[in-house]
Amino acid sequence: MADGRVDSKATLQLRQDLRLRRVPGRRNDAHPLECEAVAQLGPNLKIVRDREGFHVVSAAGVRLVSGSTRWRSGAVSQTIEKPHQAHRITLHRDLSVTAYYCPGSGMLLAVDVHEAGSTPNDDIVLDLTKLQDASTETTKGRI
Repeated sequence: MADGRVDSKATLQLRQDLRLRRVPGRRNDAHPLECEAVAQLGPNLKIVRDREGFHVVSAAGVRLVSGSTRWRSGAVSQTIEKPHQAHRITLHRDLSVTAYYCPGSGMLLAVDVHEAGSTPNDDIVLDLTKLQDASTETTKGRI
């Protein structure tokens, strides 16, 4: 606070610093795409289209993958073998939890519970050629 007023610039910087500490691997250089939204994959993921093709982006507009819906490869992930005691969650010894975050905003995208030592599978794998065909038909080839 400065002179009894909220310092907006300092508050924004504090929030960014907290996200950086909470989500290791987050990038400050991740720029949002300005594209046409085509489909929603979940509350924080959507498929967008531009002249280069289809992309999966986070709610912040940060590109996670192009030409595929296998977005996990573009997210920041953290695998946890034993959740913090404050969460009051006890995992079976053969299970792990992997959380996926937007590399730009630090927003949580998904949480997967999976067999320990394995990599979670992409749960939504769509054939984008079908989406391209349907999109071309409805827009008559224009983007």
